[in-house]
Amino acid sequence: MRQIEYVKYNKLRKPQFQIRTAICLDTDTGRRYVEKTAVRECGQEHIAAFPRHAQAIDACFQNVEALKPELTEDGAMRYAYLEGRNFDDLLSEQMRTEPDPAAAVSRAMERVFAVKPGGLIPFTVTPGFTEVFGQDAADRIGELTDSPQAFSVSNIDMIFENIMAADDGSNDKGGRHPKLYCLDYEWVLDFPVPAQFIRYRNLHYFYRKFGSFLSAFCPRREFLERFGIGREQAELYAG
Repeated sequence: MRQIEYVKYNKLRKPQFQIRTAICLDTDTGRRYVEKTAVRECGQEHIAAFPRHAQAIDACFQNVEALKPELTEDGAMRYAYLEGRNFDDLLSEQMRTEPDPAAAVSRAMERVFAVKPGGLIPFTVTPGFTEVFGQDAADRIGELTDSPQAFSVSNIDMIFENIMAADDGSNDKGGRHPKLYCLDYEWVLDFPVPAQFIRYRNLHYFYRKFGSFLSAFCPRREFLERFGIGREQAELYAG
């Protein structure tokens, strides 16, 4: 028997992207799981893409594994309920123990965005990119960056907050750190975007969340420059 413990609807999106997320308890086994379902019939295609997104993430990144969904008989995507902590909270604790907090962030960036062979590809402007980001962005990327690269998967929500360090005793391939799982890969674009844009989004949201602490050591512009993102690039990526 299933008992729903929590439910959230994303109804402010376009109808084809509206989803329902529920945390459920199997009262027979005592196990929890998470289900994501399309709110409307037109959203089934959006939901059905999640397994493909997960495979693409696993093929790209070395130290982060996508949490795999299972398709249920009624068309929902079911995920294991992970015990652990969000990676951004763990990083926040770690950086508070160091004289240079940005150095801790740098190590985390290297870990999360390390790629497998073939995980980085040359960035090329496509009609899909221009449609979403505009012709001005397409033109300026080439002006600001020589030979820009893209990840082989364009998961624009690849941010620390959407990554969980598992509390199940499993470790990464090096055996030194808890295994990292990507929990959110709903917004994977089907065309390349600059890898630096995805890194920027991660840094932007992390600094916005923990800026009250980080700003005492490193103003935002200087923080981004530590990761090779200058003022013009930051303005472009901010849209």
